[in-house]
Amino acid sequence: MNRIPEFLKWLVVTVVSLALLTTFFFIRGQQQPDVVTNPVEAGELKTLLIQLAADDKQTGGLALLVKEEKVGLRVFNISPRVVSLFGNNGLMTAAQAGTQVAPDVVAQALASATGIRIDGTLTMQRLAIAGLVDGVGGVQVDAKSGLLVSGPQEEAKYVAPGIQTLDGQHAAGYAMIRQVIETEDDQIERMNEIIRALFSKLPEDLAKAEETIVALGSLARSNVSTADISKFLVSLNQENLWQSVKFTSVVTDPSELQLSGGSDWLRVRQPDNFKKVAKIAPRSLMHFTDTNMRVEVATSLPTDRALIASQIAELGFDFIDGGYSRTPEVTTIRTSASVNKEDIEKLKAKLGLEEITETWDFTLAGYADVRLVIGADYVKKKTG
Repeated sequence: MNRIPEFLKWLVVTVVSLALLTTFFFIRGQQQPDVVTNPVEAGELKTLLIQLAADDKQTGGLALLVKEEKVGLRVFNISPRVVSLFGNNGLMTAAQAGTQVAPDVVAQALASATGIRIDGTLTMQRLAIAGLVDGVGGVQVDAKSGLLVSGPQEEAKYVAPGIQTLDGQHAAGYAMIRQVIETEDDQIERMNEIIRALFSKLPEDLAKAEETIVALGSLARSNVSTADISKFLVSLNQENLWQSVKFTSVVTDPSELQLSGGSDWLRVRQPDNFKKVAKIAPRSLMHFTDTNMRVEVATSLPTDRALIASQIAELGFDFIDGGYSRTPEVTTIRTSASVNKEDIEKLKAKLGLEEITETWDFTLAGYADVRLVIGADYVKKKTG
């Protein structure tokens, strides 16, 4: 009986394996973006968070599109270095969360951090941006200087200064890659330029626009349906809102929660950010309920804030980094009128504190439900 040569066996196995892999990726490419859940119970999207996510968990950026009647389109840029508590995943930056955390968790955390309602999210990898740009025939930009728009392990690609039309690969790098000698604001400005040029060229025909988004497949993730995203983006073009769009950045401060040296994390500075959003896009502000009580924590030690943040997550509440505060003798808690007394008791029990100075503060109603200033009693309880 003739035996099949070993190299032929290897060749057959290899061909079959490649065929299976090709079929898998073809099928994945035909699926719509991975959808986790749909938080919009009624009506259509009014806000959409677009995140450009990179594998290095550093580059990219976030743009929160807000559509309001009689106001138009406002885009709030969120630095990828903003740190927040992403549910049970712990403290991390928005850039890290974009590649590690489910879109619905990202939406809840960043909505709590910024105070801006997030109806839906669309997180896209670099190849998704490139594919979208090629799908609309390229985008025009006005580069202020020559730029390297490829990663360290890639063949070098450059964008020359001046007005030009970019293909997908060059446009994705132009939007996402921060140059060594530039500021983050410079990169964000380029990202905004690409987002505006790209989404303003989406077809106004809803079916065609949805087909374009569906083609992204597994390169994009969302917590709402492709139909909802397409309807939102198409409405912006139908109403010519990109023509008068205004970009602004969420108000931030350096964060102390990254305890290692050379920290470049940021925290959203409330209530300043709340006042800014209330002035620019008031209808997009979050309305808090008992199920997502936000607790702003201020301490003299960032290690205590990080520990309390995890305890707050275990209770199912949302954490706001209130930054540095001098340590009073007794922990103080200021509450808004909407706070459930039972939730306060849960918080006190979780921290192991009985004697807390409680006061009402109606100014908290906009950006937080509770402001907790950690005192010497907490420090003593923790260490003793």
